[in-house]
Amino acid sequence: MDQKKVTIWTLIGSALVLGIVFVLFYYMQSSQITAPVILPDTDNLYTPSESPSVGSEVNMALSADVNTNTVQVVIASLQRPKSYSREIIVESYWSGGSVVYQLQCWVRPEGSKIIRTSSAGGSAQHVIVTDERIYIWYEGDRQYYSAAVADAGLKNISDAYQMIATYEDLLEKSVSDIQEAGYEEYNGKYCIFAKTQQGEYTESYYVLIESGLLEGMEKWDGTSLIYRMKAGNVQLSVPEDSVFDLPDGTNAITADLNQGQ
Repeated sequence: MDQKKVTIWTLIGSALVLGIVFVLFYYMQSSQITAPVILPDTDNLYTPSESPSVGSEVNMALSADVNTNTVQVVIASLQRPKSYSREIIVESYWSGGSVVYQLQCWVRPEGSKIIRTSSAGGSAQHVIVTDERIYIWYEGDRQYYSAAVADAGLKNISDAYQMIATYEDLLEKSVSDIQEAGYEEYNGKYCIFAKTQQGEYTESYYVLIESGLLEGMEKWDGTSLIYRMKAGNVQLSVPEDSVFDLPDGTNAITADLNQGQ
């Protein structure tokens, strides 16, 4: 197959993946509403912790009384690290089938990189998202698809390609949708937990206190599990520049910076 045909099929495949990710992310969001967050009175909500081993956001979370009325405020007090890397397992279920995705994720202020493999087979997909552009290719490709982030039409585009919700999604829900909240051990780690229900859909969020990252989530349609996400151990270090290299040797972050000059 000549180089021109390879390039055409790479572009077609990347466009189809964009469409699939958009549909999946829309489905994950389908039961959510965007009503204003109703926050409780936060006066005297937190009691400062005297522990010197954790940050101020963790202190506030650990000392807060987490319940259905306060969980949004407590989670809002947490902040994601600016740079980190971790692995994520995502399971998706439907009538008659399922698929498991394994994702390696690197994040730094200038952008994020995701490598995704599927139990359904096929080559690993590589995605780099910077402030300006998104790049997609498959393992072994020498060509890549590129588009402006603004054209992707996705909110929190990096999270969308990681196939995860965010705690911002929880903050957008009405307090009346929150059925349970508190502290809970999940995946062997100490988390803030919240369960929401809208119609037939029930969602459980587990936010890691130490980092503010989403440690896990489950979504149920009635009594049927349709989505589950679990994170591996997080590395709080800045990913190397080479992580963001494109197949042709160009560095996506450097290219982004050069275009901005």
